[in-house]
Amino acid sequence: MRQADDIRNHAALLPLVPHARALTGDLPDAPTATLLLWLGDYNRARGAYADAAADFRRTVDASKRLLGAEHPDTLASMNNLASTLRAQGDRGGAQALQE
Repeated sequence: MRQADDIRNHAALLPLVPHARALTGDLPDAPTATLLLWLGDYNRARGAYADAAADFRRTVDASKRLLGAEHPDTLASMNNLASTLRAQGDRGGAQALQE
């Protein structure tokens, strides 16, 4: 799923998506949160912004809990969510996250 942000890889990744989704039902550790991040990338690349935003929100929450609010991975997750919100037309929500 690491290559999920490139839509050219989606056909090969499609069979993995249900398994990855099942694994990310609970986010007990940082590697599982990273898997959810890649699912968000997959959804954003295919234009499923609502699904991507939900994935990124869960990733942000898990990263804050597991790594802390100032950790680079948490901040990157917040940036991914902000980018997705901007793509949905929520400029205020995106700006609030980036500030």
